[in-house]
Amino acid sequence: MPKINNIGESTPTLVAHPTREALAADAVGRIFDILEHVLTERTVAHVSLTGGTMGIATLRAWAASARVKDIDWSRVHFWFSDERFVPERDAERNDGQAIEALLADLTDYGFPVENAHRIGPSDVMIDVEAAAEHYAYEMRKFAGSADPVRVEMPEGVSELPLVGGHGGAAESEPSGGGCGCGGCGCGGGSGSDSWPVPVFDVTLLGMGPDGHIASLFPGRQQVLLGTGLPEDPVDGAKAVTVMVKDSPKPPSERVSVTLPVINSSRHIFFLITGGDKQDATTRLVQGAQLPAEQLTADLLLATPAVGARGQKQTLIFATEESLA
Repeated sequence: MPKINNIGESTPTLVAHPTREALAADAVGRIFDILEHVLTERTVAHVSLTGGTMGIATLRAWAASARVKDIDWSRVHFWFSDERFVPERDAERNDGQAIEALLADLTDYGFPVENAHRIGPSDVMIDVEAAAEHYAYEMRKFAGSADPVRVEMPEGVSELPLVGGHGGAAESEPSGGGCGCGGCGCGGGSGSDSWPVPVFDVTLLGMGPDGHIASLFPGRQQVLLGTGLPEDPVDGAKAVTVMVKDSPKPPSERVSVTLPVINSSRHIFFLITGGDKQDATTRLVQGAQLPAEQLTADLLLATPAVGARGQKQTLIFATEESLA
């Protein structure tokens, strides 16, 4: 059977905790261990953040850790697996919550704001498709494989006035061609083995009660973008981002990375809490017992979270209340 593009070989492992505080403390300790190790071997580290109750609680614990002073934050880049397409200052945005919980505090320890890579908001980008394409460009740029793209912005706006937003893409020339996938930022159908995104050292993921991750929702073909499975709607192209125009969970418009982008991560940490997650967590743990070759399109469409596996490690941090 075909295997999902870019999926890691790690076997997802359940790590249960009695409380949210214990979960956050364990996850944060491991994140620091990874960052310290990475920065002894490479010049920069890349981390993908998540929103949600447990995600933001983890970021607050991160900011409060005594170990925060031991990291050279000028060498760490932060990304987001998805974002609500709402105005920049809207309380619904994941990046605003992350800035308040963690990133603003890190500036006191040398974190440069340009290292926070944010998805364009609705009061800057012309539409959600432009936001998706812009974010795909930003990731391709940091993977060393960026082709110029044309991003439309409102009249008079020449750059993206965000913390860490890439400026000037509005003046780039169109790259031509395209995969015809309609609203995904696509790396094209080249034969390169590397995915056109940074290799994330850690990706934090929440999970909804329906089993969704990022803004990849059950029953939607967007879950299969770039997977290379027979049902993949982009027919082998390396889809990087996708726009969501009718999210089943408000707000309706969003930008999400695709499953192969998530799976470019060396370490994936699920952060799961809440009694309403029991059914989805059960499906996720059951899916973790399957080899990657047995993860079919039907399984992904039922529970998108089962398709996320890091290259080195996948841990399912879950509070006891979220376990059946």
